Amino acid sequence: MRTCVLISTVCLLAASALAGWIPLNSGTTTDLEDVCFPVDAVTGYAVGGGGLILKTTDGGATWDSLPGSHPGWQMAVHFPVDAVTGFAVASGGRIIKTTDGGATWEKESAGVALDLRSVCFPVDAETGYVCGG
Repeated sequence: MRTCVLISTVCLLAASALAGWIPLNSGTTTDLEDVCFPVDAVTGYAVGGGGLILKTTDGGATWDSLPGSHPGWQMAVHFPVDAVTGFAVASGGRIIKTTDGGATWEKESAGVALDLRSVCFPVDAETGYVCGG
């Protein structure tokens, strides 16, 4: 009987924790890997399969695919201090950088061909860290 009570309690806690979440439609069926809202809850970026990079300027109500060719599977996106300068990392050791809010992206050198899975610039847009496998 204790097992049933424990399971019921866990289910009730999980349901109440999810009550504050609102599902949003990204407008794509491509798998998304990461999302970043660098300054506020209005402007955000999401990345995923096939080089996909999305941007929202209305808190996620709508998402636009950013132009350009971004080969590989984008795994992570990070904007260190504002919604203008950002970085994304991908499969094959690819790092791309934007300095105009995602309108254009330039390749950066990672020096490795491994799949990169995370990117972080803890203080500013000058010194950052990537990791992968």
